Amino acid sequence: MILRSILLWIGLGLLLACDAAAAGAQEANRGTMGNIVIEPVGGYTGGAIPSGPVREKGRIAWSALSKADQAHLDALFAARKPVNSNLRYRLTRDGPNGPETIEVLPDEVPEALIKSIKTTID
Repeated sequence: MILRSILLWIGLGLLLACDAAAAGAQEANRGTMGNIVIEPVGGYTGGAIPSGPVREKGRIAWSALSKADQAHLDALFAARKPVNSNLRYRLTRDGPNGPETIEVLPDEVPEALIKSIKTTID
């Protein structure tokens, strides 16, 4: 009986500790963004085949973008319009609720993101 009570209290303490840690992590992420990743998709610039050795990817900190670019990207992520184009860009950002991904046309991507793209060979 005493052992059962002790185990229940330990289990309750562990659950409360997990909830507190999760709440702290959510509070730390609220209102902040991490990185935004850009990848060309389709066309010739998409690396020819998905499993091929050529990779094109860019990464930039959200805070390194201008306020205008941040507002423009927020609008793109909010709209989530489908894209029907051979050449498009896949944008992924670390948001307060986890990673978010959209695809956009080339003319909708801020110049700072385009400049961050690097080509590598694996």
